[in-house]
Amino acid sequence: MSEESAFSEEEMSELKTAFFHEAYEIFQSLEQETANLEGGREPKVALATIKRHYHTIKGNSQSMGFSSLHSVTLKAESLLAKVLERSSLVEQDLIALLRTINAALRRYADGYQSGYDVPLDGELVHNIEERLDMISGGE
Repeated sequence: MSEESAFSEEEMSELKTAFFHEAYEIFQSLEQETANLEGGREPKVALATIKRHYHTIKGNSQSMGFSSLHSVTLKAESLLAKVLERSSLVEQDLIALLRTINAALRRYADGYQSGYDVPLDGELVHNIEERLDMISGGE
């Protein structure tokens, strides 16, 4: 945080409470949409919903200064944009990666809510980037 915040301590506390309330609702929806995807729901609908949720978390976490949460959702949103753009098949390994991403997002939020900065999971970021490169096919 900067030396001087535009918000009082009480206002920041209220903003954080609102952030976490919305984030945990989104995490539940992410779990449901991932299950829907696995269960054969129209892939474009489920992927677009998941991407939209990542976009929301990305923006909100950036405004709160939650860097690890922001970094992972930025990569995850890029991945899903490419999957949707390419109409890539939704394979079990993509679903597994989404589940890993969703679990990591919850861990980050848990850490930030407890007052800890959870370090960025470099292996997860690498896995997302690797999948993105695979889908991009050497552009």
